[in-house]
Amino acid sequence: MTITLDLAGDVATRLAIEASRLGLSVDQFVLRAALDQLGDSSRNGGAGFGAPSQDPYLAPAAARAKAAARESEALGITDHNGNRLRTDLPEDMREGTGRDIGG
Repeated sequence: MTITLDLAGDVATRLAIEASRLGLSVDQFVLRAALDQLGDSSRNGGAGFGAPSQDPYLAPAAARAKAAARESEALGITDHNGNRLRTDLPEDMREGTGRDIGG
């Protein structure tokens, strides 16, 4: 079954933040919340109905993002807060420069 929810932006944002905090996709988080409301006792701590209790892609994605951030900082492109330090661009990428992109 597919369910579509029309949520205000702040509600959608809050759902995404809480799901991420728990290591779940938004779909899994909403399913878990719905099952909690129904008082589903068959879950035994899982997300129910065969859904994993944790999003299997979240941890590897976070590790890749952190590695990319460390590399960017090591190369001097960003600071430790992720703010861009380097503003130099190759000549062909500068504003107002004539560029030929494969044509």
